[in-house]
Amino acid sequence: MAVRRACVIRDAPPGNALSSAAERLGAALTGRYVVVREIGAGGMATVYLAHDARHDRHVAIKVLHPDLAATLGVDRFLSEIRTTARLQHPHLLPLLESGEADGLLYYVMPFVEGESLRARLERERQLPIADAVRIAREVAGALDYAHRQGVIHRDIKPENILLHEGQALVADFGIALAVSAAGGGRLTQTGLSLGTPQYMAPEQAMGEKQIDHRADIYALGAVTYEMLAGEPPFTGPTVQAIVARIMTDRVRSLTSQRPSVPAHVEAAVLTALEKLPADRFGSAAELGAALAGEGTIPMPRAAEPTPAVVRSATPWRAIAIGAIGVALLSAGYALSRSSLPAEAAAGRVVRFRIALPPAEERAALRISIAPRGDVVAWTDDRPGAEAGIHVRRLNDADAALLPGTADALTHGFSPDGASLAFVTSGSLLRVLPRSGGAPVTLARGVDWYGGIDWAEDGYVYFTSVDSGVVSRVLASGGVPERLGTLDSTGTTQGFRAQNLPRLLPDRRGVIFSVYRGPGREHDLGVIDLRTRGTRLIGQGGPVVGVYRGHVLCVTADGTLRALPFDEERLALSGDPIPLVPNVAVEQAVTQAALADDGTLIYSAALSQESQLVWVDREGRESPLNPELARAFDAVAISPAGDRVAVSIVDADGTGAIWVYDVAAQTLSRLTRDGALSYRPAWAPDGLRIVFASDRQSQDGVRQLWVQPAGGADSATLLVPSRRHAQEITWTKGGDWIAYRDGYDDGGTLRDIRYRRLGSDTTTHAYAATNADEQNPALSPDARWLAYVSNESGRDEVYVGAFPGPGTRTQISSAGGTGPIWGRSGREIFYRSLDGQMVAVDVSVSGPRISPLNRRVLFSVAPYRHDRTHPAYDVAADGRFLVIKPPAASGMEVVLNWLREVEPRLARRP
Repeated sequence: MAVRRACVIRDAPPGNALSSAAERLGAALTGRYVVVREIGAGGMATVYLAHDARHDRHVAIKVLHPDLAATLGVDRFLSEIRTTARLQHPHLLPLLESGEADGLLYYVMPFVEGESLRARLERERQLPIADAVRIAREVAGALDYAHRQGVIHRDIKPENILLHEGQALVADFGIALAVSAAGGGRLTQTGLSLGTPQYMAPEQAMGEKQIDHRADIYALGAVTYEMLAGEPPFTGPTVQAIVARIMTDRVRSLTSQRPSVPAHVEAAVLTALEKLPADRFGSAAELGAALAGEGTIPMPRAAEPTPAVVRSATPWRAIAIGAIGVALLSAGYALSRSSLPAEAAAGRVVRFRIALPPAEERAALRISIAPRGDVVAWTDDRPGAEAGIHVRRLNDADAALLPGTADALTHGFSPDGASLAFVTSGSLLRVLPRSGGAPVTLARGVDWYGGIDWAEDGYVYFTSVDSGVVSRVLASGGVPERLGTLDSTGTTQGFRAQNLPRLLPDRRGVIFSVYRGPGREHDLGVIDLRTRGTRLIGQGGPVVGVYRGHVLCVTADGTLRALPFDEERLALSGDPIPLVPNVAVEQAVTQAALADDGTLIYSAALSQESQLVWVDREGRESPLNPELARAFDAVAISPAGDRVAVSIVDADGTGAIWVYDVAAQTLSRLTRDGALSYRPAWAPDGLRIVFASDRQSQDGVRQLWVQPAGGADSATLLVPSRRHAQEITWTKGGDWIAYRDGYDDGGTLRDIRYRRLGSDTTTHAYAATNADEQNPALSPDARWLAYVSNESGRDEVYVGAFPGPGTRTQISSAGGTGPIWGRSGREIFYRSLDGQMVAVDVSVSGPRISPLNRRVLFSVAPYRHDRTHPAYDVAADGRFLVIKPPAASGMEVVLNWLREVEPRLARRP
């Protein structure tokens, strides 16, 4: 994308301070150019004002962003840009020079003392008709000249039209083409979009590979329309909405908005804006002549007299655009606009993608779909994602955020699709009509982690927090009823944590899954509603649906499989049938949903290769080791800062503790027993590492183990417990520990406890309420304990006296997770729920601690987030060590998916 106001002196920001990038550029170009300051930045390049020492003049130097330059390659880009350098025209801003300096790809243009057309439009909104026609004709002349030289601009917009002494100059001519030609198929890796939505021709928006000069004619028509009407022909709240309207709507009449526009001018503009290239002018010269009232103007179709909306008669065009998103328009996901309706109506399988905002394009989502397959919903509780339930009709280009759902996590549609049930972070089961209104609470103490099913029998099925078993409540209101039972021991070995309940089609039973730990295969269980008996029936995974004698579930390797199921015996009855690979699974949450009409929606699994990255307080990144990429789960910096303990969790559910030596740049494995060992923490002496592990456990309970940091695999049990124990924090002297445990038979899922190490084995409850408590962190002087509780209805960071008793103070504002103390003990860091790293100064006065001020440091959206564990650490120098996973790419939608898999299910012996 071209840089806005790239070469216009009035648009340059004040100040002469040079950034480090500008200093690097100036050093590389010493003797030729003196870099003065940065004057703009955009999707492709950063622009600097510089002085040309040889010719004593000001110039603008555009430097391609490093990631884009690396993708293109120096030689290829410079070769392609030579075509642009040959263009010479009075209304075309020339390219003076291009090259490579110190790894930076750059090109040089004259520095224009004037303003951009965008700046004038922002000031005047509508231009005098004579000025608008003159500017458009001058641009048309430049376009016609370039087109005859075989060069297409591809990004005509007001920002790229400069006004010098009243005359139009087209900037960045051919730069987008040079970038595209040089980048080839690798261009999509950069996320670069060639074109600007409001001025993008339909064929360009659809990602068609062959774009000719008529795309520039369309863009100039859109710019001319804006000069006359005061806004582009198509607008909208999001990129997807704009592009959907470009594809489906007719342009509003110019004369209905501005009667003084001459008829021949309106006819010329509307002809340039025809959706089919063949219906536009054959050349930019013809457009220029038509604007002047000369030549023959093709008769355009009648324009819309009133603002248009996306028509329900053409839903699949909106789907194609909304699903692809601007960053994917040239990535091969464009679907045939003419064939989609017929394909879907004929029952053929149609695939497309729903792109998500960048903060949500990372990993796990909670997805649901209406039974008719016409509406999808999703939530994402990680920092940086917009809180609440996002709902989108498949024939719309945009999603709507449902009011009153800011604390929603798990959700599901009613059988008629008109309402949604959801579970909040405060463990409330609520119901909200999609049409609006206040949410109604159905039940309390509901496990948001366990999933829900609003079934056709009028009940909402869920998992109870207190018991961990399946319960249900009438959607119309009533007293919740417990359905599931525990095994004879009452532990997690059997039926505890009965997740993702699904009422079977014949209503005779409820099938559920039992979560066994990260990467571990889930167990499947069933509740016989006739006898109320509960039993395990085998392994499978989180249940997506039940269809024609098959349980559809996602196994630990990310494969959606069909498990043959005997509905009479309520038992599995055959070998699994693989159906869809690479479906994302986040612990107990499956990122997939199936509608009754056969529509499947899922999030594709991400690569497990993450990087360890240092981030300073200003958000600047530097990799710990650029060559180090593994499935990192958690990090812990040693007290001396010379080593980093990490846990790496493999796809098979095993996990090990590793130690990275910062100076030697070596990664050594510490644990080797094949268990799930993760979430390390250093003992205060720096000689031992404590971690959570299910080693030597028959029922998968994770306990706290300690092991020498440099020795053989000789771990000893630190905290024996029948509950899951993890997230440990030590006092500086090493005599006290606090930790988070879970699955307390008489309490909540997570509590914070503490004990003295040594001969005293008494365990004390520090925070054990009807809410979730987690993320314990002891202050350096061991006087205070920071932790997270959702007792207010959302996660907040609190600090209390340790070991107590004493007052408790809320540290976070508007939510927070993952607190860590600074080494001074006078500062606490946490992640806000809106995706920021926050630093809070604290003041201690006697028995009280108080927050003084909060400062937002940087966005944590690109980094690993774990609600139940910080997943980052802070070094003595104040830098943050984080885990940076790869980005995801939205949700995959498959229409008529069941038609595709039915033959495979029918072949079952």
